[in-house]
Amino acid sequence: MDTTQDISKVDQLSQIFRYVKVRKDENDNPLGIDVTESFLGFQNITDQTAEGLQQKILDLIQSKGLSLKKCRGQGYDGASVMSGIYSGVQRRILNMEPNAVYIHCAAHNLNLVLNDACQHITAIKEFYDVVQRLYVFFSQSIERWEMLENQLSKPTLKRLCPTRWTSRADAIHALRFRYADILKALTKIALQSKKAEERTEASGLIKSIETFEFVMMLVFQERVLENVKVVSQVLQKKDVDLLQAATLLENTCNNLSLLRDQFDNIKSTAQGLAASWGISCHFTQKRARIVKRYFDEIAEDERLTDPEKMFTVGVFYACIDTAVSQLKQRFKGLNTIA
Repeated sequence: MDTTQDISKVDQLSQIFRYVKVRKDENDNPLGIDVTESFLGFQNITDQTAEGLQQKILDLIQSKGLSLKKCRGQGYDGASVMSGIYSGVQRRILNMEPNAVYIHCAAHNLNLVLNDACQHITAIKEFYDVVQRLYVFFSQSIERWEMLENQLSKPTLKRLCPTRWTSRADAIHALRFRYADILKALTKIALQSKKAEERTEASGLIKSIETFEFVMMLVFQERVLENVKVVSQVLQKKDVDLLQAATLLENTCNNLSLLRDQFDNIKSTAQGLAASWGISCHFTQKRARIVKRYFDEIAEDERLTDPEKMFTVGVFYACIDTAVSQLKQRFKGLNTIA
């Protein structure tokens, strides 16, 4: 169950029932079971409180002639009004039927894992901002888009979805394999365009992506997203069960943990990509930020000064460690039930 606004900004509630259907032969002997999903339509919501949503669910169940006593599961997102352990919708339903256990939507939860791992690290957030700027720059002009299409074959640039992080794998994949072609198009625009604003924006994008840090981030994020994309797609299938979901998520967690030891491999791949455009395969040395030392401090402020180590610790390890820890924490309830 979830709600979303329609084009007229009216909150619409969508409900899907998943149930078991027993297949029988002519003599009424059971042959097997089928797990079936039925979408019951949209309903306008005026009361977004836990009590109001609970009543909406109960009214629908009653209108279909169903019994809440047969309910064996609830699936919502992680919003407090839905998942609250004391007065959320899941707790209210659980009080009425103890077997209706709550499970956070696995695909939605996995999306939040990526959001926590990427969005809260400044360097990664800035990287995705540049990727989105690239798409916007070319897509807003028919001439620029045509120039880009003449330069590169499929896959082409794609916009970043603000909510579905796993869908960003396609955008990163396109940029990763057409990196040199995109730079060619930007360089041509920066040198030949008759519009000063267009030349300035193209030059700014070249400066942003013509660095080894950007190339390294491109290869790194592609590895992270490819580990999660397939799992996310499988989790959204209607025939997947909890045990399969738990196994897939455990494998994803293990794969991301192994990725932590592949920094040199990722760096080697990034060096090959950077060489295709003649980019120096060295991290940019930045001015170290010095913090004032007070009289009662024993040691001087010590910070990482090597740019490669700063990237390794502050971006590479931070992203992977956050993703692994979030996978273990967010799916603890699902694993327990499985």
